[in-house]
Amino acid sequence: ERLAGASGESAMEHAFKHLDPKYVCPMHPRIVRDEPGSCPICGMELVKKMMDPMVGKYPEVVLRPAVMQNLGMRIGTVERGTLWKYIRTVGRVEFDETRLAHVHPRAEGWIEDLKLRAEGERVTKGQDLAEIYAPAMLSAQVDFLQALEPQPRGVSQVKADKARNLLRLLDIPEDVIRQIEQQREPRNRLPIRAPIDGIVTGLEARQGMYVMPETEMFTIADLSRVWVMVDVFEAQIDRLAPGLPAEIREPPRPDRAGVGLVYGRCPDLDPPTHTLHV
Repeated sequence: ERLAGASGESAMEHAFKHLDPKYVCPMHPRIVRDEPGSCPICGMELVKKMMDPMVGKYPEVVLRPAVMQNLGMRIGTVERGTLWKYIRTVGRVEFDETRLAHVHPRAEGWIEDLKLRAEGERVTKGQDLAEIYAPAMLSAQVDFLQALEPQPRGVSQVKADKARNLLRLLDIPEDVIRQIEQQREPRNRLPIRAPIDGIVTGLEARQGMYVMPETEMFTIADLSRVWVMVDVFEAQIDRLAPGLPAEIREPPRPDRAGVGLVYGRCPDLDPPTHTLHV
């Protein structure tokens, strides 16, 4: 019904004009008070608001542009998507342990001609790293040449194949074996070659050095693919799984980002830092 003497307003509109104002929290609309004050949750000053009985339980809160700016509020269109949980941590670029090659001699001997001079040199697969004089290798060559001498039919081929396989087991390259066979002369010094392309990260061999099979003369790392080892706190471990995407940024090049995948995680937790290597 319309109120008599009023300017055409309804009873509900007239009652709303005479309602006492309420004070609500901009961050927590469920906090409603009859008097000014501060929010018991966040401590913000309560905002004056007239309660509209037609709206519902919670009042509509309208913020001034200045308040929105101070809160850092952003407004966007509602859309369906994934709520990401990012983990920001520090990483270290390391060698891919599956792409390391350790070069050992197959027999005791002496380094006669060292081709490398320092760590960090780049080598290619099949490149000569050094030459070695090893009595066992020289003896195996003599046996091979003897096996090539005329023998009874069928016996000669068997002995030659056994002697040739012994040279291969001593890591003598195939082209060197063919030269020995063609020239019918043993070689005192035999080459030691790089098994892969990469960078020399370990150089233990020295000119004239006596080496044994347990001597690691060279270590070569293939850097065509590397690992980035990161530390993740134990509270974040459950968020990880193999195959998750990872974004890698370098501080000297902030505009350059690389993309990788979570390969796996080490099983041991570091006690001092409570982190896991990933």
